[in-house]
Amino acid sequence: MKKILIFTILISVVIHTFPIRQAYADTNKYLRITDETAGFYSNQSMTDFICCLPYTYYVKVLEDLGDVCHVQCYDGTGAPALDGYMNKSDLFSDDLDKSSPYCVKKIKTSTTTPFYTSLNSNEPTMHIFKDRELNYYGFVLNPNGSIYYFVNYNGKAGYVNEEFITPFTINNHPNPLSFIIPEVEQETPTPEENVPEKEDTEIMTEQNIIRMVVILLIIIAGFIAVFISRNPKKRNYTEYTDSDEE
Repeated sequence: MKKILIFTILISVVIHTFPIRQAYADTNKYLRITDETAGFYSNQSMTDFICCLPYTYYVKVLEDLGDVCHVQCYDGTGAPALDGYMNKSDLFSDDLDKSSPYCVKKIKTSTTTPFYTSLNSNEPTMHIFKDRELNYYGFVLNPNGSIYYFVNYNGKAGYVNEEFITPFTINNHPNPLSFIIPEVEQETPTPEENVPEKEDTEIMTEQNIIRMVVILLIIIAGFIAVFISRNPKKRNYTEYTDSDEE
């Protein structure tokens, strides 16, 4: 009996000294979706694709698993909560207000709409009447180009084809897109004028002076030549008589 009591006390001491770590990360941490086609999966191995969640909105981190995060989207206020897995590379941590982290959106059927619980099924689970509201989760882009919306209707999650839904838009989350690094516009360099350096300027000035002097000398020489041609020197002639020849 004493041995059992001592063993119980030792276990209690160990538990209080080395508390068991919680498997989940900080449950108040939200990460932002930074990829327009960020995948949301039902399993950690990321093989069971559910949909692409709304771009720029947030998911709540339940567990950090390295390259993968176990996350929750929605909380029951706009749509029933879902938990699944996402690539951490598609998520971003910011310090902005997260009082409304999720995309709360209702979409409406435009006609009687087939509802599928799985896209692998050829037959719809049920049909939804016209003008019924569905809680929007995300979308799936099929290889053939068709788009299906992942929705919740009366507590059931499933898919409806875009062609049966009244057109709608989803705006970005009101928080600034802090995860986008703005591109810095590169200024086009203005061509620099070839401003001669001081030494080159001095050399050019000396050359100009020499040219001017040479031109001036040529002009002066021209004037002198013209003057001489118009005013020839008078020659002295001696007159001879017959008497001088004797």
